[in-house]
Amino acid sequence: MPPCLCVAKSPPYNLPAPGNSKKNEHAKESHVTIQRLYYSTQQPSNGCGDTEAKKQMLPRQSSPPSSAALLLLALVLGSFLCVDSHAQDALLNGARFTRDASGRIVGLTYFGRSGLKQAAPSDTSNLTSVEISYGTTLKQEDVDFLSTLQNVEELSFGGNLDGEYVVIEGSLSSLASLKRLKSVFLCKRDMRDRDLDFLADLPNLQYLEFLTGPNPSHEEGSSVTDACAESIQQAKSLRSLRIVGQGHLTDRFIDAITQHLNQLEYIDLASEHLTDRSLQVIAQRCANLRSLDLWSSQFTDQGASYLATANQLQEIWLECPLLTNKSLEALAELKNLRHLLVTAPTVTNASIEKVAKLQSLEILCLRNTPLSDEQFAMFANHQKLKSIFANGRALTTEKVLNVIATIPKLNHTELSEASETQKAVKRFLADRKSAANSN
Repeated sequence: MPPCLCVAKSPPYNLPAPGNSKKNEHAKESHVTIQRLYYSTQQPSNGCGDTEAKKQMLPRQSSPPSSAALLLLALVLGSFLCVDSHAQDALLNGARFTRDASGRIVGLTYFGRSGLKQAAPSDTSNLTSVEISYGTTLKQEDVDFLSTLQNVEELSFGGNLDGEYVVIEGSLSSLASLKRLKSVFLCKRDMRDRDLDFLADLPNLQYLEFLTGPNPSHEEGSSVTDACAESIQQAKSLRSLRIVGQGHLTDRFIDAITQHLNQLEYIDLASEHLTDRSLQVIAQRCANLRSLDLWSSQFTDQGASYLATANQLQEIWLECPLLTNKSLEALAELKNLRHLLVTAPTVTNASIEKVAKLQSLEILCLRNTPLSDEQFAMFANHQKLKSIFANGRALTTEKVLNVIATIPKLNHTELSEASETQKAVKRFLADRKSAANSN
């Protein structure tokens, strides 16, 4: 890709998300996965994965409300819903609070201009989650105040897309004092390697997502380089790493993080400089890896064969214009696969037969791969398959419907270049769902 996800995208597979963090919705939760796959089949590759398509899949934050809107909202809530004075003050200061079942303020969302300290609740001892909305500007004093919130476990700056950044005037280094941090999402304007230095001092960090962003000097490429691995690799508890944007990271970055982060379960990034060497070291070193989402213009079938030895993998999203049917056939050896996306232009009956025999397979995406009726029929009676995304220009509507009728859990299918067949499939699945709900 270059990565969404997201995500995403909640953490992939079964990673428990800390608290109720919005930014941990960045990976492969079912509805996000479906959106992502839909765009990957509907839009042609743009030479660096489905960047634009994956941007569209991500949930967007709402724009920060205007001062007039905040005032009106506070008055309405105060008059008709008896909202307490703390909530009214928070809205006027550009903040929203989240409370737990006991009424304690545990979450803070800041979108104002009055200063984070003034917008924060008077009692910050129970705060575990802080989100700085995109479009907000933080000064050094705001960052320093943030560093005093010692119980914070989830920290989020900005939105999901390249333009949804937070402006930070100063250094993030003081955030190294937040030893309980488990999750960090960082969408900062003019992102640089040094903005990640504070990560090295976070012993409990498990989830990290950041946007590389454009070079602040308007030079070609990203301002985040392989040097950022020096900080990231010291976050020894890291389980999920997602780097969004058309980055210029190389094999050296992958080599560094895989040497030191032995708890990694999810990796998601894109860079035209990654080669088969990265796939090889990931397969050799990441014994706990469950989900891998990578794009590069240099991956080959040899790299896919390295991944085929990583038997613990459950989700593979591998995109490169150089991959062929051999990559699909190699990856089909991974018997625990639940999600499989490979950008092979053509496939053989033998490779599809192997894929169809993956008993745990739930989502299959063969972007722009025209399947024949014979190949599609190989998935008949599959007991786990939920979503299929493929090129349907060679498929026959009647035969497709006959196959789908035998797949009990299939609830989403996207067949590009086959509008009439797609419409018929959509109607069939809707009718089947309606009939099941009425029983």
